[in-house]
Amino acid sequence: MKVLHVIYDDVGNPWVGGGGAVRAHRIYEALGSKVLARLLCGAYPGARDDERRRHVGIGGGYRRSRASFIVAAQRALVRERYDAAVIDFSGWSPLFAPSHRPVGLTIHHLTGPNAEKRVGPLAARVVSALERRCVSRARTVSLTARSTEALVRPMLRSDVDVHHVAAGADDRFFSVKRAEKPYFLALGRLDIVHKGLDVLLRAFAHARLPGLELVFAGRGRDGARLESFARELGVERSVRVLGPVSDAQQLELLGHALAVVMPSRFEGFGMAAVEALAAGAPFIATAIPALLEVAEGAGRFVPPEDVNALAQEMITIASDEALRSELSSRSRVAAARFRWSTVAQDHLRFLEAIARSA
Repeated sequence: MKVLHVIYDDVGNPWVGGGGAVRAHRIYEALGSKVLARLLCGAYPGARDDERRRHVGIGGGYRRSRASFIVAAQRALVRERYDAAVIDFSGWSPLFAPSHRPVGLTIHHLTGPNAEKRVGPLAARVVSALERRCVSRARTVSLTARSTEALVRPMLRSDVDVHHVAAGADDRFFSVKRAEKPYFLALGRLDIVHKGLDVLLRAFAHARLPGLELVFAGRGRDGARLESFARELGVERSVRVLGPVSDAQQLELLGHALAVVMPSRFEGFGMAAVEALAAGAPFIATAIPALLEVAEGAGRFVPPEDVNALAQEMITIASDEALRSELSSRSRVAAARFRWSTVAQDHLRFLEAIARSA
């Protein structure tokens, strides 16, 4: 089966480089020769095509890259040959599924409900309207989190085929050996609004945990802003912003962290959460649907944007070794549901449904 997978994100993209890109690569690696897949990604400085990826658009800046990707990707969906195409959907680069082609939508989360926090009320209304229109035209849909279905279903026709295809964690995460060091870890895209990293910094400052550090690791545009905010709060000596890390560094960070903290304002799934759980890290997160679904029975949850509750949870975790040990055991049990071999087979069934829809 020849597959075109359209996704702006890419593992090397300095502006986003998130879990969606990793998910797409891991799924097609797991499927191997069962499909011939090509990823169509957005351009960025230094982007290089290979046998699986092709970058389209203009990579001179983030906004130009996004806009030019929309034009090039929409053209490819109409003109290129494939048995099934997947739009890895984002409200920031809305693409329409051509009515005469076998195209499905993968939806991680809806942008509209949270767009106002980023772009203000007027632009948010435009984003929401475009998003609803794109989603309403879909004939075959996959959702990474079951909790998203309540938001998406009202936009779809009653006969739309909805699949559930999660994300996963590599086997190497399940093999991580725990050896604690005195730091909390925020692992994932450095996006202050989306990931609630401002809340985390405030909570860390409020908790006053002498001898403990807060470590940020991941790609994204907000590294310098995090460092500046840490200085404003007077905790810059206890905060490290590492930026992008290698696979080996990621495993090392997870193995040594007292806990992984994920105070996201919204998530489509939370692949970084699955990886943390698979590595046996105690997990603190906001009580939003996607993270509750992923870390069921394993995590410690606080209300979104509640600085005091998050600070208290960090104090509790830091002071209770027995609790950390119990949470570590629960984490790996929760993550066992999310292995790439299982996710890939679910995705293959989604692709087959798309191909039949032509």
